[in-house]
Amino acid sequence: MLQKILTNQRARHAIWGTLIGLCSAAIFVVLLSAGLLDSLEFKTYDLRMKASHHAARGSGENVTLLYVDEPSLTTMKDMGISWPWPRELYAGALQFAKRGGARAVLFDLFFSEDSSYGVADDAAFAKGIAEGPPVFFVFFASKNEGQVPPDESEVVARARMPFGGSPPAFLPEAHSLMSVPIPAIAEHAAGFGNAQTQPDSDGIFRRIPLAFRMNDLALPQISLEVAGFVGDLGSIEWTSRSNLEIDGKRVPLDGSGNLMINYIGGVDAYPVYPLAQVLISNQQIAEGKKPDLDPSVLKDRVVIIGVAAPGLYDLKPTPLAHVYPGPEVHATVIDSLLRRSFITPLRLPAQILIVMAMALGAAAGLSQISRLSHIIALIAGIACAYAALAFALFWKGLWIPIAAPLAALVLSSFAVILRNYMTEGRRRRAIKHAFGQYLSPAVVSEISKDPDNVRMGGEEREITIFFSDIANFTTISETMTPTELVSRLCSYLTEVTSVITRREGTLDKYIGDAVMAFWGAPLPIADHAAHAVLSALDVQKALEAIPEFTTRIGIHTGRAVVGNVGSDLRFNYTAIGDTVNLASRLEGLNKKFGTRIIISETTFREAGDSVEARMIGRVRVKGRSEPIAVYEPLCAKGELGATAVEALAKFSAAMERFFAGDFVGACAAFKAISGGNDSVVAYYISLCDKYVAEPPEHFDGVITFSEK
Repeated sequence: MLQKILTNQRARHAIWGTLIGLCSAAIFVVLLSAGLLDSLEFKTYDLRMKASHHAARGSGENVTLLYVDEPSLTTMKDMGISWPWPRELYAGALQFAKRGGARAVLFDLFFSEDSSYGVADDAAFAKGIAEGPPVFFVFFASKNEGQVPPDESEVVARARMPFGGSPPAFLPEAHSLMSVPIPAIAEHAAGFGNAQTQPDSDGIFRRIPLAFRMNDLALPQISLEVAGFVGDLGSIEWTSRSNLEIDGKRVPLDGSGNLMINYIGGVDAYPVYPLAQVLISNQQIAEGKKPDLDPSVLKDRVVIIGVAAPGLYDLKPTPLAHVYPGPEVHATVIDSLLRRSFITPLRLPAQILIVMAMALGAAAGLSQISRLSHIIALIAGIACAYAALAFALFWKGLWIPIAAPLAALVLSSFAVILRNYMTEGRRRRAIKHAFGQYLSPAVVSEISKDPDNVRMGGEEREITIFFSDIANFTTISETMTPTELVSRLCSYLTEVTSVITRREGTLDKYIGDAVMAFWGAPLPIADHAAHAVLSALDVQKALEAIPEFTTRIGIHTGRAVVGNVGSDLRFNYTAIGDTVNLASRLEGLNKKFGTRIIISETTFREAGDSVEARMIGRVRVKGRSEPIAVYEPLCAKGELGATAVEALAKFSAAMERFFAGDFVGACAAFKAISGGNDSVVAYYISLCDKYVAEPPEHFDGVITFSEK
């Protein structure tokens, strides 16, 4: 019955675990596909970015930034030049960049209106553009409807990206351009690109579209335009929403077609110089002086000129810094494209598989576990291992989701735990009903906590068997009324049972006045032999209050088959085998020796460190051809008095004479033992007298008993 309970329960738990895992996975697959977990996932993205991206200040490759920062504004103001500066100053910056060998210059500034300093100022700047390194300018792509002015058509035509056909429909759409450079400046530009970027829903800039479409044209993000020119990247093809190929080499994108910005570090991860210092150094060179800043710092680099002063409002929060200069976003993307260093988002189908694996794995595993400590260890282990894997892969450039898989893990785990908690009561009641008749409450409670410790259905174990019987019970019963007899017997059985269960024994059955119990099953007990022998001593002490019931006990340790034995209608958790039979024979042997407890040599060997005992013979009992040594336990270890120790030594010496066949000497030795109430001594005196009168043939020290 219990086997069916446990087996069916495990099967039901496995089925329920699978169903719970599938439902949990389905919930989070829907949430994941709908993008409802993006904000949470982005937080884990930021944590991984902070943990793995720590470039030293100014160590970034390929790009250098020249900033209109607070020191530059202060320096120029001291020179009588207020913001906005005359545009001819930027011509000086371009001249400095050319002297240094810069590969290109990107102005992250807008020149959509004529200079407030007059036409000559724009002309001076235009001359600097024509004479300097390749220069790129930005504009804003707008979703607002509008016509592209004629003087801007040239900008659009020169910014368009080469596609074999129409641009992909999934590219973000724009209907007009804003802040396009004035014709005088745009005329000599090497290229143009969009500078408009949108942060994620929490205001953090983590990704950027590399292109957008306007009518039938694809226009680039300024970073892609500059990197394509400097790196000679060549043909561009979108093979799918999440895959861009440049010259046949993949650029990984997210599910919306955006490039994840692979920041290398915090603010000023790329070399940064104040623009005022650059202008002053260029003037010093023109005057034949040694410059404060050597132009060679710009050699083979893309130079980005932009603003970083807080008052000029080109600051963007990123995963690595809440205040981050906007030009460094362009610098990061340009550098990533040139170095081909990207964050690769895991594709949605693979993300779904991970979510399903986490939910199903957790639910299936927890459905077979009942202990809270094991449950917590499993959940924590899976979660920590997965999080560690996610961080390690991010370090290598692969972004796998954390939020959805761990949320699915938690939901499926909670659902399984809740279901187990709701069904645990029924489970424990079934176990207690099956075991409560013959196990101590403490053992039943332990089994109900973890039924996996119990393997039912005839398992072979090493156990210690205990048999007890009341001497002369038939004669005693004739002196009492049935009511009195039952009352006394119930008191007796209660006393014996309480000792057994207190010593962690399993009560097998009552056979009239007899009691059968065993130790070592259903839960293993390391010192089960000692528990059994000490229980027998405790029983004899406890029965001093019931003097009319003299109890004989036999104990043997060995292999036996334990399990439920019986029919579907009635069963008993019991032990069967030769070990049980021998324990029963030892109980009956007490009648021959006049003892109260007899244990086998196997039991004595296992329990010898816990009890004091004396070997009272080597016997051959009915039904067994092999002789065994039998012992009488006297007390717990260390409780034997000095007189008893002396008597035990004399008894052992007398037994040695008996085994040697010296019956005359043995009889004399037994008679020399003080105290006339030792039934074993009396037995051997009588036996020695018999053997002296009628010497046995081929005596080997073994006493054969042909009766029970």
